[in-house]
Amino acid sequence: MKFMCCSKSWNPSSRRSSRQSEVDNISDIVNALPHGTIKQESPFSSPPLQKRHGIRAEPPRVNSVETQSIPKDAETRELLKEAILKNDYLKNIMDETRLQLLIDAMIPGSAVENTMIIKEGDEGDAMYVSHEGKFEVQIANKFMGDFGPGILFGELAILYMAKRFASIRARTNVKFFKLPRQVFQKIMVDTGRRERDDNIRFLNSVSTFKCFTNRSFVINRMADLLHREFYPAGWEIIKQGNVADKFYIIRGGTATVTQKYDNGRTLDVNVLKRGDYFGDQALITEETIESSVFANSPGTECLILNKKDFIRYVDYKMLDQAEKKLSLADLTTIGTLGVGGFGRVSLVTDQRGQKYALKCLKKAEVVQQQLQEEVYSEKKLLKMCDHSFIVKLHATFRDTRFVYFLMEPCLGGDLWTLRQKKRKFRDSASRFYLGCVILALEYLHSHNIIYRDLKPENLMLDSTGYLKLIDFGCSKKTIPGEKTYTFVGTAEYMAPEMIMNRGYCRSIDCWSLGVLAFELLTGKSAFTGSTNLVIFNKILRGIPSNQYPAHLSKQATSLISGLCRVNPITRLGCQKEGISGVKNHEFFRKFDWKSLTNMTMKPPFVSKKRNLCDLFEEIEPKYKLPPEDFSGWDQGFES
Repeated sequence: MKFMCCSKSWNPSSRRSSRQSEVDNISDIVNALPHGTIKQESPFSSPPLQKRHGIRAEPPRVNSVETQSIPKDAETRELLKEAILKNDYLKNIMDETRLQLLIDAMIPGSAVENTMIIKEGDEGDAMYVSHEGKFEVQIANKFMGDFGPGILFGELAILYMAKRFASIRARTNVKFFKLPRQVFQKIMVDTGRRERDDNIRFLNSVSTFKCFTNRSFVINRMADLLHREFYPAGWEIIKQGNVADKFYIIRGGTATVTQKYDNGRTLDVNVLKRGDYFGDQALITEETIESSVFANSPGTECLILNKKDFIRYVDYKMLDQAEKKLSLADLTTIGTLGVGGFGRVSLVTDQRGQKYALKCLKKAEVVQQQLQEEVYSEKKLLKMCDHSFIVKLHATFRDTRFVYFLMEPCLGGDLWTLRQKKRKFRDSASRFYLGCVILALEYLHSHNIIYRDLKPENLMLDSTGYLKLIDFGCSKKTIPGEKTYTFVGTAEYMAPEMIMNRGYCRSIDCWSLGVLAFELLTGKSAFTGSTNLVIFNKILRGIPSNQYPAHLSKQATSLISGLCRVNPITRLGCQKEGISGVKNHEFFRKFDWKSLTNMTMKPPFVSKKRNLCDLFEEIEPKYKLPPEDFSGWDQGFES
């Protein structure tokens, strides 16, 4: 849920909808048009006129969803394979195992002439591949084109509950294949988990690693650093006498270990199979290699860990309020700060004159949208947090119609609105705001909380000009070393690992920090597009070097590039010192972190509201009381 403590544009249901601009009314299936063209976008687009809304998919129901393997002939399998690999997004996240599982799971279907297969405006829950016949594309009942077999369409629906922006009608009797979102998610999550679990199991079996302090953390870190490489038959993977600089685990095939003696004789001394490893001593010593290793027919696939990555990213040596209880009756409403689909935010005062922001959520709406767990999670996480740059939760209440969050008021507006007015910030102002965010994220990560929806819309200014991180509806407390898979956040700020369904941890906050830095320093969004799929494909490619404006300093460019590395394990802030490593970047050279932490640094801008009335809605909206709810889900919301 999207709640701003004092924003005039408060939209609590925004995470369940995609960005609602006019240009977004282009179908996610427009690429299906054989003669269609997509306007080439410039590296920058105009500043958005609307605040960006988050998107969210339901958590993958991995345990409750069953996948079937449906037999298909070789010709059909080749058609499906080509259709999937022609899609920019799917091509980026496929390997052979995933590709075959997706093809196996695709469900055949058919429709007679004039049947509507996809209806514009409906919420999508599956993607399709055309198999036989002619399909017609319509937008606003207007014919846009047609296509035949081998075209993939509706793919945005496998990521989240996106509304269809076009209709697909059967122009003739047709056949197609369908893949539901939950089946896609199960395949992606299962294969990602299986591969990572295999890697961890392999690493746990290495005797050299058993002496590491905090071994579990080290193994999990190393699992993220491994990359695959295939060696054809006869290839010399490592050569006797060279200095070792890599560690190898055999993932597929076999390899032969040979040793050459001083008399010139060469002997085969061992055959390595799946799960066997070699080169482990290379990570912690400077020893030369005593034997050569050759790939056997038909080839050998290895998981590889480079020594320089191991040293740089894995720290393997050292890896180890009381207030007066308030009640609703104590609060007096001063005015309304914002209104949304789930309720409103009001500025209130208690009997001592202390001001608060009171967020009121309609219980019936929460139940209808099945967001009870999110509401509880936000309450739990906010209650845990005690930091200068994170909005404070003072108490919670409930009655028959609402649950209430009594929050610290942020009366200086949000950073998104300020950025729109200023267009872009100087390095000094950006340094201040990014510093506030870095300290907040450093605190969250130290408590194993990932934020997952960092953007200017979720950064509020208090009356002194300091930033506060708000809206913890997307946040999650994680287990160290484990990954999570929920597709949640705002499209322009999502990290590649989330889009690729590979699982993620705190690395996504570092990526979002880089995107935020780009927006503050340039006045533009780093990733824009006519649809979220266009945005996602750009994100998977990262920020190209020619996209940085000439006015950006070298230090600023270096900071953004470091934070927005596509591989999360190499990303600035994801190394052994965590996000605190960003504080040591040259962009923050001579920056007074102590002064910022103590809040003695002068903010670049302070709100000039003349009185409290300037904060409120200009016209008080009509507000109808919601129905009562007696389901009892809110029992934990007493103060």
